[in-house]
Amino acid sequence: MSESLFADLRQDTPKESTKKSIFAFFKYSVAFIVLLLALIGGLVVFLISNILSDSSANDAITALPDKFILKLDLDTSFNEAEPSELLDRIVYKDNQSFYQSLRSLKVAAKDPRVKAIYATISDSAIGLAQSEEFYKAIKAFRKAGKKAYIFSESFGSLGGGSSEYHLATAFDKIYLQPTGEVGITGISIETPFFKKTLDKYGIKPRFIARKEYKDAMNSFMYDDMTEAQRTSTTALANGLFNQLIGDISKARKISKDKFMEYVNNAPILAKDALKAGLVDDLKYQHELEKELIKEFSTKDFVYLDE
Repeated sequence: MSESLFADLRQDTPKESTKKSIFAFFKYSVAFIVLLLALIGGLVVFLISNILSDSSANDAITALPDKFILKLDLDTSFNEAEPSELLDRIVYKDNQSFYQSLRSLKVAAKDPRVKAIYATISDSAIGLAQSEEFYKAIKAFRKAGKKAYIFSESFGSLGGGSSEYHLATAFDKIYLQPTGEVGITGISIETPFFKKTLDKYGIKPRFIARKEYKDAMNSFMYDDMTEAQRTSTTALANGLFNQLIGDISKARKISKDKFMEYVNNAPILAKDALKAGLVDDLKYQHELEKELIKEFSTKDFVYLDE
């Protein structure tokens, strides 16, 4: 056979292969860069559009009804501060920070359009520190001459509602769902211990504590509470609960001894809670809202973060 018949089947020379490899590398590199630039451009457009839409939403805040009832959901969680990073501000733009919420309550107390506050609470995500600040803010709102009402389906679930009920006593009236309960079972503090888990993997923590009450690292060094840690933790829980008892007794005009009787028998069913003076009325949420609409002659409810 003639050698020319197989000319088209011959392999590329090393030089030609190198050229093709360089060309392929250049082609895919350019494609990658173009794709990367397209992604960056799309992200920039997305960020700008979100910022502009957020700005437009802020401009629309002033377009509120002439009179309305301010609605506050106390079962939600509140970030301590406004997000500082741009991406966080976009992701959490609909979540009002704890500071913003307190500031909004302060402004609402002076706004003549705000006729009252209507809050809901059952199994709140806020901690004792934030709860105490909201308690003070509601008290200040009432001091400005405005009414504050709160509704609960149930304070806690089979107990654990002491913090929620304490916050509720800052309001003028407490409404409980007829099928609900008041779970004022006290305060508990839990401490997890990891020593057995660390032992399982051969990890030996080394910490130095100046005294026995310096127990921050006890979770890693012991299987259970030391006597000193138990003493300090119990004192902390008692101090917090005594403060709650004092505030609740004063707000509901119930002696501390009588309130402790309710605590020892909690959770308390709705009818018994009404009879004991722990709540002001038993209503379903839609019934309460109808009553508020009638009392303040407005059907407009505006959430605090709007």
